[in-house]
Amino acid sequence: MTDTVISSARREVVIGFDRSSTPTIGLAVAIIVVACFADTYFDAIRSVATAYRRLGRVSVALVINRVATAALGIGLLVAGYGVVAFAAAYFVGSVAAVVFGWVAVRRLGVRADFSEVDRAAMWSLLKRSSPLAVSMVVSNALFRMDTVIVQAKLGDAAVANYAVAYKLF
Repeated sequence: MTDTVISSARREVVIGFDRSSTPTIGLAVAIIVVACFADTYFDAIRSVATAYRRLGRVSVALVINRVATAALGIGLLVAGYGVVAFAAAYFVGSVAAVVFGWVAVRRLGVRADFSEVDRAAMWSLLKRSSPLAVSMVVSNALFRMDTVIVQAKLGDAAVANYAVAYKLF
């Protein structure tokens, strides 16, 4: 029975993506993947604030991210701009969180000192950790693909309703 349910779900998802919506979905997915890089950087910023035990301003940046994404995204969907605009709103919210978070961490006195960086060691680390980085970005992007699927199957109004419920969660 479980196999039948999974098979039906796969069929529904595949049928929902017709050829005319593929370029739009592809663009939305690309924007979400880029936004995931910003989210990952913001996680690093939050970790720095956590280490200093001063999360106040960084928490404000996270609230700005959520509110900007929800307000802008839902507004664009209600205005009829579609899932690509919603993905762009998510990107804008993520970048806003990075900017506000970076300012908050700078106010803690944290400054990057790249003069002590061993470039050979960093290159080695980058090569060795690239599978993990790809996995994290893909995982983060897949976590947000639900919006794209809802839009493809049910339309913009359903995405707006889904986004409101999800952001409140």
